[in-house]
Amino acid sequence: MRAKGERVTDAPSGHDFSGSFPLERPQVCLPWGTPEADALQLLRSARVRGVGPGRLRARCQLLGGFETELELRFRPRKAGRLFQVEFLRSPKRRRRQAFDNWQDLLVGWLGPGTLGLPHTIGEELVQIVPSTWKVGSVTVRHDYYYQGAQYEKVLFSWAG
Repeated sequence: MRAKGERVTDAPSGHDFSGSFPLERPQVCLPWGTPEADALQLLRSARVRGVGPGRLRARCQLLGGFETELELRFRPRKAGRLFQVEFLRSPKRRRRQAFDNWQDLLVGWLGPGTLGLPHTIGEELVQIVPSTWKVGSVTVRHDYYYQGAQYEKVLFSWAG
């Protein structure tokens, strides 16, 4: 486990997600349970914006060069501690290929996961199979969900 704010220098596939969530740009590890104010300080070089009480978004590079917008969630919502990291996207075309790309990335980081029940998404009726991983006190889920539009998401949830 890395110390709070320690620089990431090794390969992300060797990272133990049970203690923290690694970022490559900015180069920090966000320990689970970090107070929101401390997370803001660690992310000071990133473009961070509040999107609601206990929720921050930042464009970051993580896990082997993968760039995405992250949502960091804190509990309780006021002056809370980090308990979830989510990244999502809403691909309009080639959803199956996009899903498989993220799935391959996750398997590379976390090993094989537990497959869920297949379901169909989108107008083109693409079948995907969600996956779940358990890493210590962290559960990782890769799936699609619908909230006004179809979103593919990866959710890291800390149970600590």
